[in-house]
Parts: sequence; C-alpha cells; structure tokens
Amino acid sequence: MVNCCAQDASRVRIQASSGPVQLKKSKPTPEELAGARLEAQRAVIRAYFTKVPEDRQKLLLPYQDQFLKRVDSYVSDVKIVAELVDSKTKILNVSVVGFVDEANLNAVLPKESGAKNYISMVFVSRRQTSVKTLGPEAVTATIEVSAVQQIRSQEGTGGTDDVKVDDKKDQAVVTKSAVTISSEKRIYEVATADSLNSAIEGVLATRNFRVVPSATIRKRSNGAFAVEKFVESFKIGNDISEELVEAVAEACKGMKPQLPFYGYGTLTLEPPRKNPVSGRTEVNVQIYAKIIDCRGDFPETAASLAGIQLSGDGESATEAETVALTGAAKETAKLLADKLNAKGIF
Repeated sequence: MVNCCAQDASRVRIQASSGPVQLKKSKPTPEELAGARLEAQRAVIRAYFTKVPEDRQKLLLPYQDQFLKRVDSYVSDVKIVAELVDSKTKILNVSVVGFVDEANLNAVLPKESGAKNYISMVFVSRRQTSVKTLGPEAVTATIEVSAVQQIRSQEGTGGTDDVKVDDKKDQAVVTKSAVTISSEKRIYEVATADSLNSAIEGVLATRNFRVVPSATIRKRSNGAFAVEKFVESFKIGNDISEELVEAVAEACKGMKPQLPFYGYGTLTLEPPRKNPVSGRTEVNVQIYAKIIDCRGDFPETAASLAGIQLSGDGESATEAETVALTGAAKETAKLLADKLNAKGIF
C-alpha cells in the first residue's frame, strides 16, 4: 500500500510497507523486527520515486542507492502503522508513515559552480463568480451559425476588480422545425495572489533558486515588471499576452545585474461545490504557468505547465479556495523547478 500527499514546501508525507519479510520462527526476533522496520523506511523512499514527476525521477534516480543507505537522513518522523505477523507462513509485514525531506535530497544534486540563478515569479488568481446559461430558443432559420465574442465591459483600479467577460457561443442545429441556440455568460473576479508568495519562495528555495520579490524587480525594470499588468492581461483572456511576456523578458535582460529567469502562473478557481458524501466544500483550480529564460539573445520558454487541475476542500468556500490556491502554488513551483533542475538549471 502506498499513499502520498504534499505536506509543506520541503516535506512529503508517504505511507509504505516493507513487504513480506521471511522469519525463522513463528514470532519475529528483535533483529528481524528492526530489519523489517528499516526496510519499510526504505520503501518510503522507493514510493516517493514512483509519485514524483518524470523530470524529478530522472534527476534523483542516479542517487537512489545513496538515499537508501542513509535513509535516516532523508526520511524523518517515521511512525509505525501496523506490524502484521503470519505465524503459519512465518511472514512479517511492517507498514509505516514517514516524511521525505526534499531539501536534503536536493542537497545531493550537483550544482553549477558560482551559479546565481535568481528568479522572480508572479501568480494571478481568477475566481469564477457566476455562470448563466441562456437558451434554448426556437427559431425558423435553417442556417448554421458559429461565433465567439469576448467583451470587457468594466474596468477598475486596485488589487481586485470585477470584470464581466461574455463568452458567447452560438451554434445552430438544424432540425425539421427548429434550431436550438445556447450561450454562456461568465463573470470573473481577478486579483494578484500575493498570499502565495511565501509558499512559492519556500519551494524554490529548496531547489536552490534565489527568489527576488516582484516589487524589487519592478523598480529595477522601471515599471516594466509590474504585477498590475499581469492582472490586466488575465482579465480579458485565458492567458498572459505574448506582448507582455516579451516586454518583461526584455526588461529583465536589460537590468543590472540581469535577472536570468522570471515566471508567471495563472490560477482559475471554479465555483465551489458540496461533496455529497463528506458534506465539505470542494474547489477545483486550473493551473497554467511558464518560466522564461532571459539569458540568451532571445527569451525562451525554459519550463511550462498547462491543463493541470488540483482541488482543495474545507468547511467553507473560503477555506476550500485557500487550500486549493496554496496547494496549487506549491505544486506548480515544484513541477517547474523539477523541469529546470532536469535541464541542469539550479
């Protein structure tokens, strides 16, 4: 049995089993019991490798033997869940729960000599406040219609704005006597996810990046790297505009000292829903993120994520959203850092 879930920025909780351990007699000796417990602890490391993304697996696998030999250095707070003995077959199985310390794992990885990989990141969150479906309507036309229109109908200043985006999709389905037409109207609330900065910085620090606050970069870039610009861009589309991505990259290249990497992420919260079994409120969050490499002649995408969905739950919608956003930010930072590390960027 293997169970894994993120605990904090640098520790991952894993439950694993030693597997069947053959005993000499019907009851285990202290030495046999200690050996089975050690094997269960090593199983935590092996289970961790099966749970992390492929990029991180490739990065850490060459050092797996070292991790297994010195397992106490990498797995902590181990608690025994069960010790099952089958006296007839003389088999012992030990299950434990432990925490894998990712910072200690990362410390084993080779680093570029003298590397100063500074990075700054901006996360923008968007909450879908309502969805209204219009239709069906009966009409007599027999033509086929397909149109998409997005309208930005309200502007504002400050950290949070209510912006109405009309996604109007008209599709005509011809029948013998009628055509069915439907459309959707969605209202979003967009804001910077400032509360997630500490979570993101903690994750990136364990991957040996030096995180520079966005406020510092804004001053150095003469306002080009402004969080408000990312908010404005996310209000009217499903992504950050290419023009803004390129403009910020040029500003990062021109700074003294140069900022080699910057990243951004967009987190879209879906409407909360009640779990029919637990009764708790659940919220899904859609993730999109990129890291831009500004070191070369032209900015390049060093790592990216798209189409990833995570969820959080809580006693209220606010609690569920907070859990979902924090978890998404941590997971996004981990996945991006793993992709960079796999390319030799630390």
